[in-house]
Amino acid sequence: MLEGKVILLVDDDLSILELFEQRLRQEGAIVELAHNGEEAINMAESNHPHVILLDLMMPDVDGFEVLKALKENPSTQNIPILVHTVLLESDSYLRAKELGASGFLVKTEAMPADVVEKIKQTLVAVAESEAQLSS
Repeated sequence: MLEGKVILLVDDDLSILELFEQRLRQEGAIVELAHNGEEAINMAESNHPHVILLDLMMPDVDGFEVLKALKENPSTQNIPILVHTVLLESDSYLRAKELGASGFLVKTEAMPADVVEKIKQTLVAVAESEAQLSS
């Protein structure tokens, strides 16, 4: 299911990036890493990943700003973005949803297998949506 799919992981925590990168590569995904918000925006615009896993709490350009920028850009607005964060407040969840997040994962609860499953579910939903639009 993830074979050949490009997944952009965005987090300022290198250990998180490495953990999910390893698991996603085992599933056959092509994994790209961004260590900050600005890098994430540039990589999404140039590489058009199939899914983005985005941390909200990053220095300088935070995940909310990345989400807003990508959803306002016609070339990236249709890329599904899964938010992956330690923020448990409902305000953060609602704000991310309003900005266009496709899903929400809590870092303290989501294991690598959970993240892989959520990415797979997102890709299935995108494929089903595209199939409905083309019929």
